[in-house]
Amino acid sequence: MPITLASLPGDGRSLEAVAAMAWAMPGAVPAVRLLGEAPHPDDRSREVEEILRLTGVEVWVGLGRAGQRLGVVLLGPRRSGEAYLAPALRFLEDLAEVASMAVETAALHAQQLLLQREAERLAHLARLARVYAGLAHEIRTPLTTISNLVSLMAERLDD
Repeated sequence: MPITLASLPGDGRSLEAVAAMAWAMPGAVPAVRLLGEAPHPDDRSREVEEILRLTGVEVWVGLGRAGQRLGVVLLGPRRSGEAYLAPALRFLEDLAEVASMAVETAALHAQQLLLQREAERLAHLARLARVYAGLAHEIRTPLTTISNLVSLMAERLDD
C-alpha cells in the first residue's frame, strides 16, 4: 500500500510523476534526505534527486519498517523561506519513524481485518457443509429403507 504525500509549489499537475520518481529513489527507510546536500553514490539516485529538486522538492522522507518502503513524504521550500537546518531534519527523522510505525500499524490492521473476514467466511462454509451433510443423511435414510422394501417385494414376487 504505497503512499506518497507531497507539499510542492506549482499547480500540482505533475504530482503523480513526481510521486513515482520519489518512490523510485533508492535508500534505506525510514530516512530523511535533504536533496542536493550529500548526493547518494548511486547514479540513478542522483538523476532522480536532480529531477525532484527541479520540481521544487527540498526534502525526501522515506517511510518504512524493516527495510520495506511503505511511503514517501516530499517537502518543498519552507513557508518562511529559511533552509531546513539540523533541528528540523532531526524532527523530520523522528516524525518519519513515528509515521512509519503508524503506516505499518494501519497496514497490519487492514490485513487483520481481511484475515478475520476470511475466517468468518470459512466458518460459514463449514456450517453450510454440516447442514448439507445432515440433509444428505436425512434424504439417504428413507431412500435406503424404500430401496430395501422394493428389493424384498421383488423377491416375494419372484417366489
